[in-house]
Amino acid sequence: MWRFGIRESVRFSRLDHGVTAAFQRPLSARVTASVEGGVSPSHHVLPQWAALGAVQVRVRGAWIAHASVQHRRYVDARVHIASTTVERYLRRYRGAYTLYLSNLGGLDTAVSQRLEGNVYYGAGTSSIGLSVSAGDELENIQPLGVLRTPVRSIAVSGKHWVTPAWFMAYDTMVHEQGVLYQRRRVSLTVGRRF
Repeated sequence: MWRFGIRESVRFSRLDHGVTAAFQRPLSARVTASVEGGVSPSHHVLPQWAALGAVQVRVRGAWIAHASVQHRRYVDARVHIASTTVERYLRRYRGAYTLYLSNLGGLDTAVSQRLEGNVYYGAGTSSIGLSVSAGDELENIQPLGVLRTPVRSIAVSGKHWVTPAWFMAYDTMVHEQGVLYQRRRVSLTVGRRF
């Protein structure tokens, strides 16, 4: 399965645009692999380019494990991020925990984590979810150098199928990075399955 995207991001009053492409393929009944890449022509705050490789394994019953490694190349820095997720489904509920390790160009390493929960309804195809994240983030801010800041965020998202072909997806999020900035996002998407 292929997926393509266009992204617009504003941070520190700087506007960036980027494009992404991703490919996902089942390797067996229990294992799925995916790759993703992206570029930003403006790359003020988005990476110049980024690449990600991931694998998902159905461990046993309703348990699923994920692992991914990604590289982001910025004008003045390289970031390597490894993550692992364990998730569990129980009837119409899902819970997941993710641990992230980020390394800023061999200079320093930061740890963060995310806890998620989802409820499925409407024949199990529609859902609503809540996620909470906390940890540290590393920034290479010139001329200050590497800056470690605490980060935390909370998000509510979901997808509601209006008909068997049409859906609405929504997302709202608040993300704080220490005293540097607070980002708020609200999005609504209308989509159709072909």
